[in-house]
Amino acid sequence: MVYNNQLVCYYSDQRDPKHGQKLVHQISTDLKSWGSVIDDEANPTYSARPGMPVISKMSNNQYFYTYENGGAPEGDFAVYFKISSNPLSFGSVTGKPLKTANGYVPTSSPFNIFTGAGGSSGTLVVSANSDSDLFVNHNYGQGAWTRLTSQGGNGYSRSLAVGYNPKDILIVNGGRLGQGSTNKVTASARDVNGCSTC
Repeated sequence: MVYNNQLVCYYSDQRDPKHGQKLVHQISTDLKSWGSVIDDEANPTYSARPGMPVISKMSNNQYFYTYENGGAPEGDFAVYFKISSNPLSFGSVTGKPLKTANGYVPTSSPFNIFTGAGGSSGTLVVSANSDSDLFVNHNYGQGAWTRLTSQGGNGYSRSLAVGYNPKDILIVNGGRLGQGSTNKVTASARDVNGCSTC
């Protein structure tokens, strides 16, 4: 992402001998060289494996960061999130599990977007490998999340994008693990308001 005229690259890093895997970012101001590695999520337990970071800017100028938390108490690779006013300071924020009103926590391969549609505060939309449903929040990530059904099916990696109309969510599904030559990449769409005619 671009922040304050800097290119910021977020990624999973396995090079630190103190961590099986951690989440980090690096910054470039000239597109030629990169600054030092900055931790965004580094669990002191070596076997923990946070991964797959995705960042979105919300309309309140806060930044929303999702990742899968390998070794989480809610379930292996539970979807976690962080919120910060500074996208370069996620390391100082404690992650929280994404949880629905009935306590369900999705797992694996999260992806998130923010759209201004769906309410006065817009909508956060999160995808996870564990579910064909999407998970939405209309309060900048605060409080419980709700399910939004989708036709896209679950997949090891699904990306989301806001359509030409901000209420339309495009879901591109990279498919499931272990499918070999039968695997299919699919695209579908979902109205963030949860209806087919609005």
